[in-house]
Amino acid sequence: MTVYKLKQTELVYLTDEFGHSYEINGESVAGVTTILSLGVPADQGLIAFWKNMSADEQADILTDAQERGSNVHQAIEQLLLGNKVASEGFKRPREKAALTAFIDWYQKVQPTDVRPEMVVAYMDDDKKYAGTVDFIGTINGKRVLIDFKTSAAPSKKNSLQVQAYKEAVEQSLDEKIDACYVLYLGTKHTGTRPKMIDDMPNTGFGWQMLKSEDTFEDFARAYDMAIWCSGGYPKPLKVVVYPKEFDLNNNKEK
Repeated sequence: MTVYKLKQTELVYLTDEFGHSYEINGESVAGVTTILSLGVPADQGLIAFWKNMSADEQADILTDAQERGSNVHQAIEQLLLGNKVASEGFKRPREKAALTAFIDWYQKVQPTDVRPEMVVAYMDDDKKYAGTVDFIGTINGKRVLIDFKTSAAPSKKNSLQVQAYKEAVEQSLDEKIDACYVLYLGTKHTGTRPKMIDDMPNTGFGWQMLKSEDTFEDFARAYDMAIWCSGGYPKPLKVVVYPKEFDLNNNKEK
C-alpha cells in the first residue's frame, strides 16, 4: 500500500499479484481503464478476434498481454530514471521489440524534465476516478502527456484515456499539459517516411505516435455511459487471495 498526497486529496494505491486498485477516504475509486471498458464498446476487430475462442483461451491471452505490458512499462520507467535494463530478463520477443522502439522514439524526440509513472486522481461533484500516467515531459518547449501501449492497433479508448489523465494531472499536480499523445510500441513501422505532428515525427523504428484530438467532454460522455451500464458507480473487483505456498496438507482458497 502506498499513499500519495495529491493537491486535492490523499490517494491510496493498493497492489496484489493480480493488479492494482485505488481508494480515497476508504472508498474504492475506479481506474480510468475500468471506466472506459464499461463505457465504450469494444472495437469490432477485437470482437471478431474473440468470437471463436473459449473463455479460458481469452483469459490466457489477456493475462499474457497484461504481463507483457507490465514488463515493458516497468522497464521504461527504469530507463527514464536513468537506469540500465538487462535484456536477458525479457523472454518474449515482443517485449524486447517494444523497448527497442521506445529507445528509438526517445532518441528522436529528446524529451526533458520527465516525470514517469505518476499516480493521479480526479474529483468533482459527479465524477471521480484515478489512474497512473506513464509519461509527463517537455518536448519542443511544450509540456506533454503520453501513454505507452504495447498493442499495435490504435483505439478510441486510448485517446479518451489520455484526456482523462490530463484533467487528473492538472487537478492533482502542479502541471499544465499542452497536448496528449498515445505511443504505440512494437509496431511494423520503419520510420522511413514519417509525418510531422507538432514538430515531432509520428513514426519510427517499431513505433507510431498519435495525438489525441478528443476532449475531456468526450471522456465525460463515456464516464456517464459506464455509470448507466453498471447501474451505478463501478464496484471494486472481488480479489481472490491464494496461499503464499501450496501444501497438500493446507491448501485452501480463501
